Amino acid sequence: MEANKFVTAFYHETSKLAWERLEPRGRKLDPALLLSRFRFYTGAPIRCLPKAPARPVPLSDLFSGHTLAVFPGPLQDLLSGLLWYSVAISGYRHTPSGETTPLRVVPSAGNLHPVEVYLATAALPGWDAGLYHYRVPDHTLEQRGTGNWVEWLSNLAGKKHRPDLIALLTVVPSRSAWKYGARAFRYCLLDAGHAVEALRLAGLALGLRVEVVGGFSDDAVTQKLKLTDEWPVAFLKFWLPTPCGLTGPPTSPALLPNEPSDAGAGSDLPPLLRQALEATKASHGAPIQQVDQRQSDANGARLSPVELPGPAELRAPFDSVVRKRRSATEFDSQARPVRLDELAALLWAAWAPLTTDFSATEELSRVEIHLFAHSVEQIDPGVYRYCPSARSLIPIRLGPQRSMARQLAFGQSLAGSASVTFVLVANLEAFWQAHGERGYRYAHLLAGIIGHRLYLGAEALGLRASGIGAYLDDDLQRYLELPSTHQPLYLVACGFPISGFEPRD
Repeated sequence: MEANKFVTAFYHETSKLAWERLEPRGRKLDPALLLSRFRFYTGAPIRCLPKAPARPVPLSDLFSGHTLAVFPGPLQDLLSGLLWYSVAISGYRHTPSGETTPLRVVPSAGNLHPVEVYLATAALPGWDAGLYHYRVPDHTLEQRGTGNWVEWLSNLAGKKHRPDLIALLTVVPSRSAWKYGARAFRYCLLDAGHAVEALRLAGLALGLRVEVVGGFSDDAVTQKLKLTDEWPVAFLKFWLPTPCGLTGPPTSPALLPNEPSDAGAGSDLPPLLRQALEATKASHGAPIQQVDQRQSDANGARLSPVELPGPAELRAPFDSVVRKRRSATEFDSQARPVRLDELAALLWAAWAPLTTDFSATEELSRVEIHLFAHSVEQIDPGVYRYCPSARSLIPIRLGPQRSMARQLAFGQSLAGSASVTFVLVANLEAFWQAHGERGYRYAHLLAGIIGHRLYLGAEALGLRASGIGAYLDDDLQRYLELPSTHQPLYLVACGFPISGFEPRD
């Protein structure tokens, strides 16, 4: 299957950045538009959530997939914790002009947060079955529908074993498109990947079994929920560790008569972005069973691979790490080097097991991790590719890379001042072959998931991270010596932040 037959292939090529082809922003930044980052539903019944329970689970236990202690509290406490440790407000940034901007547990390009979260719950003691929208500013749930939404959403995936709880993620592209133009679609999907992993880890920390779902009918969700400017991208199924005690017979799902507070505000999207959104509704076939030999075979390396030591322990408590997470504004290039076992820990976390309906071992092998090692003990500065099967780094280029990394990241100093800058690369050809147009969505979701793991791993090690979505696509691809089938999707810079700088998000 040729990549040039896909709408998303044309979109990806057209939305690339280059110095000689800068896309005009088109719109002046309007502070009024920033207010729409929070959606409310007018007239919706509001369910208050209690204080989130403490979950000081070692972060490494979550990445390892260990069975955790069952959360003993009532459902309201569990719902509060699930959201508090994934997509809630976790602090505020104060600008020199006196403005106060909320910061979230998950990062977002430009701190614009296009992702919305809906929870479908079963009927449990003290809680009505229905569909709820997370109201971010006051950490409450507003009811959008009644009845058995859990079963309805679960059936869309075509699988049995109905869960007890489902989190549906949608994106509002207009929140990003007014600033980033057509390229905003990429950022929306990366942001959604961050949110998926944040919710997944929060569920595990609360003792839930979790499965990520990407294969469902977008149109069915859009029509059933009467979404206008929102696009469903993924949902997560959660199972309680003990029988949940359903109350009363299940009833058909129905929407309540409430409307979004900002309805119609984001109907004006760049045509190219809208075409890509429409195209990724389609999918075909099952994942092809192949392993990318670039990942599994290090024998062809021109330079001797660097064997990684055992990873440093990521024993920092989950609840503290996620609530403290911030994106660095600038890194200290004169700080101590990152230890090799710390780098090994970041790579171990990035490659932790993941249960979804669209990714298995062969799927993860289609996302490669490259890195600019600027200041790492025991290895020379240079560009490397991570080989997870051999737990080694394959040198691509040796020598100082700070200046080049900064140039390739569209002049952003973060990429050069960091200790390590990771580049997440996808074999888009393989994703298209396996899933058609929808494979483009899956590739970016996985990149966002891996990016979130790097963020939390860095925080647990006393470092800090910062995601970078603007880079010179073709120049970076050539510099990493990638084949035409592989494209860089996301950069994550990690290092020691300079104190006194306000975080970006």
